[in-house]
This record gives sequence, C-alpha cells and structure tokens, in this order.
Amino acid sequence: MSQKRIAVIPVIKKDKKCRVYLVTSRYKCKWIIPTGKHEKHLTDKEVALLEAYEEAGVEGRLDKSFCKSMNVVSPSGRKKRKTKLYLIKVNKQFKNWPEKKQRRRKLVKIEKLDDFVCDKKLSRAIRSHLSC
Repeated sequence: MSQKRIAVIPVIKKDKKCRVYLVTSRYKCKWIIPTGKHEKHLTDKEVALLEAYEEAGVEGRLDKSFCKSMNVVSPSGRKKRKTKLYLIKVNKQFKNWPEKKQRRRKLVKIEKLDDFVCDKKLSRAIRSHLSC
C-alpha cells in the first residue's frame, strides 16, 4: 500500500439535485475526485480544501458529518491507496485555477457517477452519503 492520500468530494446542489465535480487524472485522463498527499504543514482538512481549489477550481465548506477512510483504486487501476475522504459543499467555482491546463473538470449527477468514476466502491460510498 502506498502513501496515504487525502481526497475531497466537491458537491453542489443544482436544479434540486446533488452533483459532484470530477477532474481528470494527469496521466491517464480518468475521471477522479481531487486527491493529494499529506503535507506536513497542513491538516488533512486543509489539504482537502487545497486540492479542491488546485485541481477542480472550487471552494466551499467542509461537511463536518462526513469523513471516511477507505482504499481507493488509483487511476491506473494497479494500486489501492488508503484514502481519507472529505466532502465540501461548493459555494464558489473559479474560471481559472492552478491546474486548469493539466485537468478537465466535469459536473456529474449523482446517479451518473458509475458512468465516469473508475472505482465503483468509491462511487457507491459517495451516493450512499448524499441524499439530495
């Protein structure tokens, strides 16, 4: 198992339905949630917020009722990574963000997650928590 990861599920309510922001991985161009590594000078929650901004160009409030640890399949499909998941309720989307030239961003309806996210266990975990 490789180094622990911290990931964030950026959620927004649009047209009375929850949607999740996904981004492409850098090298395989698979749809993923923003994910980073632990940083010594930041808390895990701060890393989650930073990754949401750097990779997806969104900001929001952390959902204090959601913090989950699970093994998430890497974009290559070859590794499982111990990942701590946080959820943010998005309140701001930027037109420009640090990794805009390296990634694409997509807003996906909850019921369509399986069509995009390669890790179906992750997709189920997201859907089971969101009830909108």
